[in-house]
Amino acid sequence: KDMYDRYYDYYGDVFIVNNISTLFTEDENGRIAGGYLYDIYVDEVEVVKTMISKLTNQSAIEDIKAAMDAYDALSGGQQRMVEKAYPYKYQNLRSMLIDSVTSLKLVKNHSTAGKSNGKSWIRIEWSTVGDDAAVDGYEIYKSTKKNSGYKHAFTTKNPENKWYKNTAGLKKGTMYYYKVRAFVEVDGQKYYSDWSNKAY
Repeated sequence: KDMYDRYYDYYGDVFIVNNISTLFTEDENGRIAGGYLYDIYVDEVEVVKTMISKLTNQSAIEDIKAAMDAYDALSGGQQRMVEKAYPYKYQNLRSMLIDSVTSLKLVKNHSTAGKSNGKSWIRIEWSTVGDDAAVDGYEIYKSTKKNSGYKHAFTTKNPENKWYKNTAGLKKGTMYYYKVRAFVEVDGQKYYSDWSNKAY
Protein backbone atom coordinates (compact mmCIF):
# COMPACT_ATOMS: atom_id res chain seq x y z
CA LYS A 1 0.00 0.00 0.00
CA ASP A 2 2.89 2.37 0.77
CA MET A 3 4.35 1.66 -2.65
CA TYR A 4 0.95 2.23 -4.24
CA ASP A 5 0.71 5.63 -2.51
CA ARG A 6 4.18 6.61 -3.71
CA TYR A 7 3.36 5.65 -7.31
CA TYR A 8 0.06 7.47 -7.17
CA ASP A 9 1.78 10.64 -5.89
CA TYR A 10 4.19 10.41 -8.83
CA TYR A 11 1.89 9.34 -11.69
CA GLY A 12 -1.43 10.72 -10.55
CA ASP A 13 -4.70 9.68 -12.21
CA VAL A 14 -2.98 7.79 -15.03
CA PHE A 15 -1.65 5.32 -12.47
CA ILE A 16 -4.89 4.91 -10.57
CA VAL A 17 -6.87 4.02 -13.69
CA ASN A 18 -4.43 1.32 -14.76
CA ASN A 19 -3.42 -0.15 -11.40
CA ILE A 20 -6.13 0.33 -8.81
CA SER A 21 -7.33 -3.28 -9.20
CA THR A 22 -4.05 -4.48 -7.70
CA LEU A 23 -4.91 -2.56 -4.52
CA PHE A 24 -8.55 -3.62 -4.29
CA THR A 25 -11.58 -4.76 -6.26
CA GLU A 26 -15.19 -4.31 -5.16
CA ASP A 27 -18.20 -6.62 -5.23
CA GLU A 28 -21.67 -5.59 -6.43
CA ASN A 29 -22.37 -3.98 -3.03
CA GLY A 30 -19.27 -1.78 -3.14
CA ARG A 31 -17.36 -3.83 -0.55
CA ILE A 32 -13.68 -4.71 -0.97
CA ALA A 33 -13.56 -8.21 -2.42
CA GLY A 34 -10.00 -8.65 -3.70
CA GLY A 35 -6.55 -7.14 -4.09
CA TYR A 36 -3.88 -6.24 -1.57
CA LEU A 37 -6.17 -4.38 0.83
CA TYR A 38 -8.49 -7.38 0.95
CA ASP A 39 -5.53 -9.66 1.71
CA ILE A 40 -4.63 -7.45 4.67
CA TYR A 41 -8.28 -7.39 5.77
CA VAL A 42 -8.47 -11.19 5.78
CA ASP A 43 -5.05 -11.63 7.40
CA GLU A 44 -6.10 -9.44 10.33
CA VAL A 45 -9.18 -11.62 10.82
CA GLU A 46 -7.11 -14.81 10.69
CA VAL A 47 -4.75 -13.53 13.40
CA VAL A 48 -7.65 -12.95 15.80
CA LYS A 49 -9.30 -16.27 14.87
CA THR A 50 -6.02 -18.04 15.68
CA MET A 51 -5.78 -16.27 19.05
CA ILE A 52 -9.35 -17.27 19.93
CA SER A 53 -8.98 -20.85 18.68
CA LYS A 54 -6.16 -21.47 21.19
CA LEU A 55 -8.15 -20.33 24.22
CA THR A 56 -9.93 -22.66 26.64
CA ASN A 57 -11.73 -22.33 29.97
CA GLN A 58 -8.34 -22.85 31.63
CA SER A 59 -6.59 -20.06 29.70
CA ALA A 60 -5.07 -17.16 31.59
CA ILE A 61 -7.24 -14.05 31.79
CA GLU A 62 -4.34 -12.08 30.25
CA ASP A 63 -4.57 -14.22 27.09
CA ILE A 64 -8.34 -13.89 26.90
CA LYS A 65 -8.05 -10.12 27.37
CA ALA A 66 -5.41 -9.90 24.61
CA ALA A 67 -7.65 -11.81 22.18
CA MET A 68 -10.65 -9.63 23.02
CA ASP A 69 -8.61 -6.44 22.62
CA ALA A 70 -7.44 -7.67 19.21
CA TYR A 71 -11.05 -8.43 18.30
CA ASP A 72 -12.13 -4.93 19.39
CA ALA A 73 -9.50 -3.40 17.08
CA LEU A 74 -11.12 -5.02 14.01
CA SER A 75 -13.75 -3.36 11.83
CA GLY A 76 -17.39 -4.38 12.17
CA GLY A 77 -17.20 -6.61 9.10
CA GLN A 78 -14.08 -8.34 10.38
CA GLN A 79 -15.67 -8.91 13.78
CA ARG A 80 -18.65 -10.60 12.13
CA MET A 81 -16.25 -12.95 10.33
CA VAL A 82 -14.68 -13.92 13.67
CA GLU A 83 -18.06 -14.42 15.37
CA LYS A 84 -19.26 -16.55 12.45
CA ALA A 85 -16.22 -18.81 12.83
CA TYR A 86 -16.48 -19.12 16.64
CA PRO A 87 -20.00 -18.05 17.68
CA TYR A 88 -20.27 -19.99 20.94
CA LYS A 89 -16.61 -19.72 21.87
CA TYR A 90 -16.62 -15.95 21.46
CA GLN A 91 -19.64 -15.60 23.76
CA ASN A 92 -18.03 -17.93 26.31
CA LEU A 93 -14.79 -15.92 26.34
CA ARG A 94 -16.78 -12.72 26.67
CA SER A 95 -18.56 -14.15 29.71
CA MET A 96 -15.26 -15.31 31.25
CA LEU A 97 -13.83 -11.81 30.89
CA ILE A 98 -16.88 -10.21 32.50
CA ASP A 99 -17.06 -12.79 35.31
CA SER A 100 -13.39 -12.28 36.18
CA VAL A 101 -14.11 -8.63 36.99
CA THR A 102 -17.59 -8.87 38.48
CA SER A 103 -16.33 -11.52 40.91
CA LEU A 104 -13.40 -9.39 42.12
CA LYS A 105 -13.32 -8.20 45.70
CA LEU A 106 -11.77 -4.78 46.30
CA VAL A 107 -10.23 -3.98 49.67
CA LYS A 108 -9.32 -0.54 50.99
CA ASN A 109 -5.71 -0.74 52.16
CA HIS A 110 -4.72 2.68 53.36
CA SER A 111 -5.87 6.28 53.50
CA THR A 112 -3.81 9.32 54.45
CA ALA A 113 -4.30 13.08 54.48
CA GLY A 114 -1.81 15.90 54.38
CA LYS A 115 -0.78 19.23 52.93
CA SER A 116 1.88 20.03 50.32
CA ASN A 117 2.85 23.58 49.36
CA GLY A 118 -0.18 24.89 51.21
CA LYS A 119 -2.61 22.57 49.38
CA SER A 120 -4.51 19.81 51.20
CA TRP A 121 -4.80 16.29 49.82
CA ILE A 122 -6.25 12.89 50.65
CA ARG A 123 -4.76 9.71 49.23
CA ILE A 124 -6.45 6.30 49.22
CA GLU A 125 -5.03 2.94 48.17
CA TRP A 126 -6.76 -0.37 47.49
CA SER A 127 -6.00 -3.93 46.42
CA THR A 128 -7.92 -6.68 44.63
CA VAL A 129 -8.68 -10.23 45.72
CA GLY A 130 -8.80 -12.39 42.59
CA ASP A 131 -7.37 -12.17 39.07
CA ASP A 132 -7.56 -8.52 38.01
CA ALA A 133 -5.86 -8.91 34.60
CA ALA A 134 -9.09 -8.06 32.74
CA VAL A 135 -9.72 -4.82 34.63
CA ASP A 136 -9.82 -1.76 32.36
CA GLY A 137 -9.87 0.74 35.21
CA TYR A 138 -11.30 1.79 38.55
CA GLU A 139 -14.01 4.29 39.41
CA ILE A 140 -13.69 6.28 42.63
CA TYR A 141 -16.79 7.81 44.25
CA LYS A 142 -16.78 10.38 47.03
CA SER A 143 -19.23 11.69 49.65
CA THR A 144 -19.34 13.68 52.88
CA LYS A 145 -21.77 11.08 54.28
CA LYS A 146 -20.81 7.51 55.06
CA ASN A 147 -23.84 5.77 53.60
CA SER A 148 -25.29 8.12 50.98
CA GLY A 149 -24.61 10.98 48.57
CA TYR A 150 -21.71 9.38 46.67
CA LYS A 151 -20.75 11.04 43.39
CA HIS A 152 -18.18 10.09 40.77
CA ALA A 153 -14.81 11.68 41.54
CA PHE A 154 -12.33 10.00 39.21
CA THR A 155 -11.75 7.11 36.80
CA THR A 156 -8.23 5.70 36.62
CA LYS A 157 -6.57 5.54 33.20
CA ASN A 158 -4.05 2.89 34.23
CA PRO A 159 -5.57 -0.17 35.95
CA GLU A 160 -2.17 -1.02 37.44
CA ASN A 161 -2.31 2.10 39.62
CA LYS A 162 -4.45 1.18 42.60
CA TRP A 163 -4.46 4.57 44.29
CA TYR A 164 -6.11 7.97 44.02
CA LYS A 165 -4.98 11.33 45.34
CA ASN A 166 -7.78 13.86 45.86
CA THR A 167 -6.48 17.44 45.75
CA ALA A 168 -9.59 19.41 44.70
CA GLY A 169 -12.78 20.39 46.47
CA LEU A 170 -11.59 19.71 50.02
CA LYS A 171 -12.84 21.82 52.93
CA LYS A 172 -11.14 22.10 56.31
CA GLY A 173 -12.84 20.20 59.09
CA THR A 174 -14.90 18.03 56.71
CA MET A 175 -14.88 14.20 56.73
CA TYR A 176 -14.74 12.62 53.27
CA TYR A 177 -15.65 9.04 52.40
CA TYR A 178 -14.48 7.13 49.32
CA LYS A 179 -15.43 3.83 47.70
CA VAL A 180 -13.96 2.15 44.63
CA ARG A 181 -15.11 -0.39 42.04
CA ALA A 182 -13.36 -2.09 39.12
CA PHE A 183 -14.79 -2.23 35.62
CA VAL A 184 -14.21 -3.96 32.30
CA GLU A 185 -15.67 -2.70 29.03
CA VAL A 186 -16.95 -5.38 26.64
CA ASP A 187 -18.76 -4.57 23.39
CA GLY A 188 -19.14 -0.96 24.49
CA GLN A 189 -20.76 -1.81 27.85
CA LYS A 190 -19.18 -1.54 31.30
CA TYR A 191 -19.39 -4.35 33.85
CA TYR A 192 -18.49 -3.71 37.50
CA SER A 193 -17.16 -5.42 40.58
CA ASP A 194 -18.78 -4.85 43.96
CA TRP A 195 -17.79 -1.72 45.85
CA SER A 196 -14.77 -1.73 48.12
CA ASN A 197 -15.13 -1.07 51.81
CA LYS A 198 -15.12 2.67 52.51
CA ALA A 199 -12.05 4.81 53.08
CA TYR A 200 -12.34 8.07 54.99
